[in-house]
Order: sequence, then structure tokens, then C-alpha cells
Amino acid sequence: PHDVPLAALAPTVTMQSGPRDPLDVLRSMGLTPAEARLAALMGKGLTARSAAQELRISEHTARSTLKQVYGKLGIRTQAELGHFIARVQFS
Repeated sequence: PHDVPLAALAPTVTMQSGPRDPLDVLRSMGLTPAEARLAALMGKGLTARSAAQELRISEHTARSTLKQVYGKLGIRTQAELGHFIARVQFS
């Protein structure tokens, strides 16, 4: 009989890397770094005002940027953004 290493007989196990970084995914979809940061925060459920404060931008800038994000991603609401981010993060 041939001596075959035990490791060669074991099935290959693929490790899941866990959740993907939403910023990386959003950037790969054509969003600018600023748009991706805002989208990630808003996708977590923050309001435009809270996200603006966290990013140290005006609420007006946040809302304007959010319109660009929605257009680029083909979505219309913050709820859709949250669902979109959850889908891409765990797919």
C-alpha cells in the first residue's frame, strides 16, 4: 500500500472571510470616498444630520451627496440603501 498523507485525503475547506467592508464595495461600484463614507453611515440607519455631524460636513452637503449616491446606485430611499448595503456586505 502507498503511504498517502492524511491531509491529502481531507476535503478542502473554504473559509468564509466574513462580512465585506461596505466602503470597499461601494467604492468598487463607482462611489467617491466621500460618497461611500456617507452611504455606509446612512445605510446603518443614521439620519442625514447625524451622518453630517460625524463626517464634519453640513447637513446640506450630506443631503446633496446622498442624492448623488442614490443616482449612482439606482435607489430612491434610505431604506433601500440599508438593504443594498446589507446585501453587498454579506454576499
